[in-house]
Amino acid sequence: MRMSFNAFRRFRANESGAVTVDWVALTAAVVVIGIGLAYAIFGDGTTGVGGLVTNLTTEINQAATNLEAAVPTALPDPAGGGAGAGGEPVGETPGE
Repeated sequence: MRMSFNAFRRFRANESGAVTVDWVALTAAVVVIGIGLAYAIFGDGTTGVGGLVTNLTTEINQAATNLEAAVPTALPDPAGGGAGAGGEPVGETPGE
């Protein structure tokens, strides 16, 4: 009986099992946090990066539409060829 009591005492003093349990708990926590982050980042089409891409695409398309309306299609000659907007010579009034 004395031999089994000493074996129990050694087993109780051994901490290698406790370290294993700690690592299992830490690994499980990291996996759960990783899954949560992956869903938060990628999500479905309306959340995460998918939703961000959808919103940015919509905003860029709206900005392009606004820019097309604000900038005339026929810009004056940047080299100063003497014609203003509408093709009229600069400094002269039409009909002269």
